[in-house]
Amino acid sequence: MIKTLQWDHVSIAARAIDPVSDLWKNLFGFRETGTFTGSSGLNGLTLEAPGSSQIALEIIEPADADSYLHSFLDGPHGPGLHHIAFQVPSIEESTNFLRSKGIMPWGETIDEEGTKYAYIHPRGGGQGVLFQLYESEYAWNQALGFLDTDTSHLGITALNHVCHVTESREKTASWYKNIFGLSTLYQSPLGTSSNDADQKVQFSSHVLNWPTEQSRIELLEPHGDGSFLYDFLDKRGPGLHHLTFQVSDFEQALTACENYGVSVFGGREGVTNGARWCETFIHPKDAFGVLVQFFWEEKSGIWV
Repeated sequence: MIKTLQWDHVSIAARAIDPVSDLWKNLFGFRETGTFTGSSGLNGLTLEAPGSSQIALEIIEPADADSYLHSFLDGPHGPGLHHIAFQVPSIEESTNFLRSKGIMPWGETIDEEGTKYAYIHPRGGGQGVLFQLYESEYAWNQALGFLDTDTSHLGITALNHVCHVTESREKTASWYKNIFGLSTLYQSPLGTSSNDADQKVQFSSHVLNWPTEQSRIELLEPHGDGSFLYDFLDKRGPGLHHLTFQVSDFEQALTACENYGVSVFGGREGVTNGARWCETFIHPKDAFGVLVQFFWEEKSGIWV
């Protein structure tokens, strides 16, 4: 399998960086750590995430009219979640392993600083997700995370998971285990919510821990003839669906959204093992193409 030293970042593709950056800094509480210009037809901004996950957020925009990113932005996937990136000890070992599994690495290159890159293409073995792998003496993301005490922000404490919609949670879970060594944390019964077994839903989930223990992958498979996920799969195919953050104070997070002019939807709350939890969503139209879920739990680990 491919060993990952660090889950480095989640990348968002945008038509323009500045308004997206303003949202993530002023509502979500992220901090700017660096920029790059003209790299492979892209301009980029890197943000440090509040909380314990130590996973950066990268926002990319086309650097010129010929940038390949235009095709993504104009297609069914964009603007929105673009790729997830990981530092690996050896690109050569990683790509040799992929080839042994019948997956042809894409975009193998070495930049002028000696950083080695390779990708798993969404349609070339990546289960609908673009994975960026890099080998470098130093990790791109050196941020250690921080406690966000600004009450005008959501109050994020962790990136709980990145959601991946798939036609088969078991097939895709097996892929993650075989390729990256993930392990199952939770698997919901068919058509029930992972944090409320009595709640009937239009999906079945499978939550896996990433080996670096920074965050998780949640797999969602449609359940029932009328599942909303069929529309997602029909329009976009399998791939990244949303980001889920844990917050320290749910009412603070709701107030922050209201004050910023961002509405929430799909809110639910419940009790698991005697402890309360609450969750809700920010619509992609209010977050430049990214569906964001946030939750609060009274006791650690009751909301999966």
